[in-house]
Amino acid sequence: MIQPDGEVFGLDFNGAQITTARTMDPSIDWWEGDAGALPYAGGEFDLVVCQQGF
Repeated sequence: MIQPDGEVFGLDFNGAQITTARTMDPSIDWWEGDAGALPYAGGEFDLVVCQQGF
């Protein structure tokens, strides 16, 4: 569960996927980028979930 003051971020390498994701859940802060080069400093997140599909 997300706490009332919590934030959710989403990341995908594929810009088209981000566009689709934004329409499905605009409450999430979606970013296009590479998971190997995250634009966040260490210690910024309480929980990270990674899912990859082929």
